[in-house]
Amino acid sequence: MIHIVNGEEWGERLRTWTRIEGEVFVWREMMDFGPFSRDWTIEERIRHRAAFFEERIGFPREQMEMICRYQEQRLERIPPSTSVALWYNSDRYDQLTLLYLAVRIRQLGLKSVFLVEVPQRTTVTEADLNQLWDGRWPMEERELERAEGAWDAFVSPTPIAVHRWLREELFLFHLHDAFRCHLEYLPSERNGLNRVEEQALRLVQEGYDDFYEIFQRVAAERPRDGLTDVHFAAILNELTASEGRPLLDTNWKEGSSPDRTITDGPIRLTSEGEAVLAGEVDRVDILGMDWWWGGTRLVHGRWRLNAEGTPVEWKG
Repeated sequence: MIHIVNGEEWGERLRTWTRIEGEVFVWREMMDFGPFSRDWTIEERIRHRAAFFEERIGFPREQMEMICRYQEQRLERIPPSTSVALWYNSDRYDQLTLLYLAVRIRQLGLKSVFLVEVPQRTTVTEADLNQLWDGRWPMEERELERAEGAWDAFVSPTPIAVHRWLREELFLFHLHDAFRCHLEYLPSERNGLNRVEEQALRLVQEGYDDFYEIFQRVAAERPRDGLTDVHFAAILNELTASEGRPLLDTNWKEGSSPDRTITDGPIRLTSEGEAVLAGEVDRVDILGMDWWWGGTRLVHGRWRLNAEGTPVEWKG
């Protein structure tokens, strides 16, 4: 038996569980943001994503490549007769990883697969773990097949595929909630901000200037998201970009180091940020945009989310 979990906290908790049998394998790649493509091989995906994370969040490319290659090699070494248990919760972060693993498991021909739905908290008791394990259920071939269709929508070059999947597909894991949450990361028609950017800027406008307090408040408003501080910092970094006119500023205090990052704070809203929040100007016109939303590259804000929650091609 191999137990696959998201994050070291769950990994350590399972390793101390008295009923544990087999290996605990911690999946470390962040599947909730960064580039994907239908056309890339696994090796190409690893290289593209490692380059992205080094450029955008400073994570060393070689280390990222090493982690991802090890994970893929470990999956490929699982004997066909081995049972696999996937311990994942219902938020967007976990659901996207679960989706990817379901696709890889089907590609590798593994037949004995179980899903253990865990709570978002990691402070679980021995009795909690026993109950979670006893409530596991087998993932049928039909579920794994449908997961491939959902993943294909996620890595599509346009967000229309995810929207169509939501309309046409039946229940699969908690993907409907996860994909709806994922749509909120598209820039809005109104001002070019996605939902998380809008929430963050409004908090700064209200007077919050500490990165971690802002992050905690945004995350609390988005319980279905599973937003991490790493992803949140990457999002805010884009709003402080030196190219264009930044919407946020961390170097406004006299004597501030020019090397201060978004997590160092204090964070201030610029006049451009005020104007974008008011809908007077568009975020993309002020800052530009080159970001990834699953398999969709959001260059110049080409794709937007309208007021009805539908992705549309931007003509502005």
